[in-house]
Formats: sequence, structure tokens, C-alpha cells
Amino acid sequence: MLLALSLLGCVTPTDPAPSQEGPEPLAQSTQYELLDDIVAAEATSEPRGYHEVRARWQGQRLLWEVAILPLLCASPRRCNVLPFDGAQVAGVIRQGWLPKLNLDEEGFERLSTLCAPHEACVLTVEGTLNTFRFSPEDYTQVAFDDVTVLAARQARSDERWGSSHGARSDLSQLRQRGSQLRAQGMQPTLRVQGGEER
Repeated sequence: MLLALSLLGCVTPTDPAPSQEGPEPLAQSTQYELLDDIVAAEATSEPRGYHEVRARWQGQRLLWEVAILPLLCASPRRCNVLPFDGAQVAGVIRQGWLPKLNLDEEGFERLSTLCAPHEACVLTVEGTLNTFRFSPEDYTQVAFDDVTVLAARQARSDERWGSSHGARSDLSQLRQRGSQLRAQGMQPTLRVQGGEER
């Protein structure tokens, strides 16, 4: 009993509180900064670089603007997005990953409602990057939990979502093709990196 009281007496109000788990918030946290970090780590090919990128980004609460295609986002648990406007990226986009939004029914309904008026929909979302698989041996995989759908707009004519710099944006064409296939009773699929069909 005396030992326990002595130990308790060692804790004073001035002792620092235990550190909170989770990464330090990033000053620059768009998908383009993440792409830069991935490319830099790949250039070194050192395991430490991959670990540092994962540690810096995984668990972050991020606000991104992404493009939506019905072909890729068909249900709350099967919703992938196009993360890059090729007009903002110099050269060819080598990272072909399609971030996944883990939505609830309400979030998916809001996404669908906001995007309905737009032929090519660009969405603003906030979510926690809880899945981040990134290694030299495997495809990059990114998924967001606790997603909040904030706003939607029509893609601008100077944007190139899903295309490299200088290439023509094909959001509208892909959406129209998916609608045509469904009208014919066919289920459009898209094979994403990792071998899973969408």
C-alpha cells in the first residue's frame, strides 16, 4: 500500500499528458503532394522511403477534389474515384491507383444527388486515409473511411481528369458509354490495378 501511494505521488499536474496517436497534420495534403511523395520514394527504391511516406499519410484527415464516374462508383461499398486532373500534372501520370470511398447509404445518396445534374462530375470530399498500401512489389491502394461528401460541380473544359497532360478529357465519353451498355442490358466493367473488376 505504501509503495502504491509513493508511486502515485510521483505523478504531478505538471507531468506531460500521453501523446496522442496519429500522424502530425500535413501542411500540404492534396493528392498531388501524395503523388510527389510516392514518386520520390520510388526514385530512391529504399524501404525506408516507402515506410516514411506511409507513416506521414496514413491516418490523415484529407480534403480532396476528385472526379466521379458511375462506372466506377456504383454502390456505397464499390465507389472508386479519379484522383488526378492531368492538366495539373507535368508529364504522364504513372500512378494509376483509383482511391476508394467507403461510403454509407446516406453518403452515397448525397453523392448521387449532387452529381446527377453534371455530365462530368467533380466532387469535393473529406475523409480519413485509413488504407494505404504502397510498396515496390505491389500496386498502390488508397481508401478513405468516414467520408463526408461536401460539394459537386461540372468539370471544366480545361481539366483533364483521368488523362495525362495535353490529352482530351474523356469523362463524358466514358459516362455515355456506360449508359449505352446498361441500356443494352450489359454490365460495364473496368479492370483496375490489382486485378479487381469494377
